[in-house]
Amino acid sequence: MQNAEYINIRIHIEGLVQGIGFRPHVYRNAVSKGISGTVENSDNGVDIHARGTEIKIKNFIHDVQYTGVPPAAIIQSVSVTSEAKCLYTGFKIVKSSLQSNSITRISPDMAVCDDCLEDMKKQPERLNYPFINCTNCGPRFSIIRDIPYDREKTTMAEFTMCNTCRSEFININDRRFHAQPIACTRCGPAYFINNMSIKNTDIDNIIRYSAGLIDSGRIIALMGMGGYHLVCSGMDPDVIETLRRRKRRESKPFALMMPDIDTIQRFAILSETEKKLLSSVQRPVVLLKQIPESLPEQINSGLDTIGVMLPYMPFHYLLFKELQTEVLVMSSGNRSSEPIVISHEKAVSQFEGIADTIISHNRRIHNRVDDSVVFASEKTVHIIRRSRGWVPDPILTDLPVDRLASFGGELKSTFALGRKNHIILSQHLGDLENMETMEFFQESYSRFKRLFKVEPELFVHDKHPDYLSTRSALKIAAETGYPAIGVQHHEAHIASVIVEHGLKEPVIGVCYDGSGYGSDGTIWGGEIFSGGLEEFQREIHLQPIKLPGGDTASKHTWRTALSYLYQTYGDGFKSLPLEILEWIGKSEGPERVNQIQFMLKNSINSPLSSSMGRLFDCISALTGVCFENRYEGEAPMLLEAAAKPEEHGHYPWNITENIIDTREIIRAVVQDILKKVHPGVIAARFMNTVVQFSCESVSLVKERTGIKNAALSGGVFQNRYILEGCESELRRRGFHVYSNSLIPANDGGLALGQIGMGAVAGG
Repeated sequence: MQNAEYINIRIHIEGLVQGIGFRPHVYRNAVSKGISGTVENSDNGVDIHARGTEIKIKNFIHDVQYTGVPPAAIIQSVSVTSEAKCLYTGFKIVKSSLQSNSITRISPDMAVCDDCLEDMKKQPERLNYPFINCTNCGPRFSIIRDIPYDREKTTMAEFTMCNTCRSEFININDRRFHAQPIACTRCGPAYFINNMSIKNTDIDNIIRYSAGLIDSGRIIALMGMGGYHLVCSGMDPDVIETLRRRKRRESKPFALMMPDIDTIQRFAILSETEKKLLSSVQRPVVLLKQIPESLPEQINSGLDTIGVMLPYMPFHYLLFKELQTEVLVMSSGNRSSEPIVISHEKAVSQFEGIADTIISHNRRIHNRVDDSVVFASEKTVHIIRRSRGWVPDPILTDLPVDRLASFGGELKSTFALGRKNHIILSQHLGDLENMETMEFFQESYSRFKRLFKVEPELFVHDKHPDYLSTRSALKIAAETGYPAIGVQHHEAHIASVIVEHGLKEPVIGVCYDGSGYGSDGTIWGGEIFSGGLEEFQREIHLQPIKLPGGDTASKHTWRTALSYLYQTYGDGFKSLPLEILEWIGKSEGPERVNQIQFMLKNSINSPLSSSMGRLFDCISALTGVCFENRYEGEAPMLLEAAAKPEEHGHYPWNITENIIDTREIIRAVVQDILKKVHPGVIAARFMNTVVQFSCESVSLVKERTGIKNAALSGGVFQNRYILEGCESELRRRGFHVYSNSLIPANDGGLALGQIGMGAVAGG
């Protein structure tokens, strides 16, 4: 019998394959199949040199990609090439090689795995240890200071491994082989309580003390993986109201944490997709349909959804074991509009008067990361806030983005850097409305440049001249001598869909949001475009209205409603027997309507706007659902929550000279209000109307252009009713429909679209 011939190959794997146990995975597969050779990390992935029979090599390649792959791994490409014959002694992991011009993927932070939770119950050196981790879980991005991802270049450098941890760290067959944050009670980080005598290592007492405070109606500031949370019972209306008052967060919903899926199902309706999202290694906050009256109304102030996450740190699990309550409020640990706090010293000063106690630890957070927020539309995941668990995963592209930087917008700020074929988006940074957030922006930008070895040579920004992000881009461009390019806000939204999905053909883009600087100097936000990254054409848009008081109207929805009434009825709007007019008289004074009327008639401080967000504000105010936006998007969100899904009616509308005329819609809504039609019925009819005229607009543009791809973006498409309605109807009409999924449809996705348009313009 003839011996099978041996072959030598090189396998190069790119993706998220470092710092997550991929080399031990390769090693175990090789040893089990009798493969000899080596595996090593390189700056741009993993290199495997393998020798074996053809059938063994074939099985080895398959299993490396598909069998027992570490849960956090993302394999994006595998290349296999033949090599000259070479004999190896067994299979070994060799020291990493560095290729200075290559790209290193940095793992996002991951939730603690089930194996570690089991170890926490039985390993003597890790009993109830709140920092237990392995190659499949634990902190990554939040602790890294530089690359390559080695312990000395993380904030774990100050903790010297004990003999037990060291033996696991160097044992190829151990789950903690090369787990850089490896630690135990003898050598690792510890929690402590501010101004208390409980020993750092006495975690049991710390947990009991924390649980006791929460169950007695107190608020604690808890240091986590990427920053602090303000934590209290989610079932105690009084303490929730106290947290709102102390944090000055009047009505914006609070995120919740519950111990397991079974508990969540007592408060919310879950799909299989949502269950998988909740249990994923990312552990995001998932927006779920709430079971009515199952929670205190102070949690979400009139909305029909709740944002819930499962525990993702060992401390969370230990805490729930001691708590009587099964629902925790987990609000970002910051003052209103400021970045999340990451140091104990800052927590002491920031949370005075807010938290009753501060629970901190001594593993420093180098990169702050908020909780990510997502929702599921049918079986598709849509990220609203992209941060912990996803950042800094890149978007791969074939666009020439190398050495480009884009700076996003003003709200929900992010930036993006281009490195070869990678677009690296920053974590959610917040709204650039104060110095603290701007400093966070600049600090993160400098860190990302260093981590990913990017020195930008083209800077892309929003066309709004007063955005702090725009000013930053222009300032850096002037300092470096490289050019800067301005990109229109809503075109960037549509471009983000094109880049995310790698689309090559033109699209008809529907962009609906609150506001953005238009190319004609007015405020846009209800636009239908045609084109692609090279050029967009504004085809159809909402009828513009005047916004009395400018930005003030975005907060006071009744102002926008008066403008729509004035546009529709003229001076006669004041004789309409509407609740909104009575409300203005009582709350603002009887002369306020006359003042707004005068501003509108004479165009005094009343810029034009075609914003879909403002149209939602108008309907919300007219129906009495919400007269003021106490946080961004409150009125549209409450309108969506009020809508009765069983209502399929709609209002009349028409498109004249490429303008969607809203006057017939307003008249019909007013007639329904005067007939005492339920606000929920009006809300549903209105949103059905938006779906209809949106899809008809896309069809009209298709007749002109022949384009069959539809792209949906902008903050309004976080409204499930509108998103699912438009997607369904457009598909019925034969369109290929694309929307943002792993990139926010809101302004958090602008940087991706900007860098895509910059790549084409700069190329």
